[in-house]
Amino acid sequence: MQEELVEKRSDVIKNILTLYHSLISGNNKTDVLDLYNYGKWFVVEKIGNRLFFGPSRFVGYKNNSIEIHKNNENKDGTQTNKNFLKRSLYSKIEGNGFLINQFQKFISPFMQKEIEKTKFFVPNNIDLSDLNANSACYF
Repeated sequence: MQEELVEKRSDVIKNILTLYHSLISGNNKTDVLDLYNYGKWFVVEKIGNRLFFGPSRFVGYKNNSIEIHKNNENKDGTQTNKNFLKRSLYSKIEGNGFLINQFQKFISPFMQKEIEKTKFFVPNNIDLSDLNANSACYF
């Protein structure tokens, strides 16, 4: 069965938070760590004053979960990445020291990962400096 690709950033944010919840709760933690370990492209979202990262291959499918992802034989990071660009949701960023540093801070409590070649998708409607600015979150 072909899973549906995301249509908006809120779909992606939901998936990022699903992964993060699994990391901190321990539910499916090994499977989630595998996604981060083998990921090449990561979507960046700022929630409150914190940056969250999710592997594009996982967060690019609507209403994803570890169980759904494991059973999706057609999952393809190339397909999700093209969808992010086609829908103008995110822009590609490579070799950005700030994002690499922030990703290291995000993932290091859970695992060690070689991240020098990690690539990112950042929201299309924000400037990179916005990711570093303090902001308030009211939800």
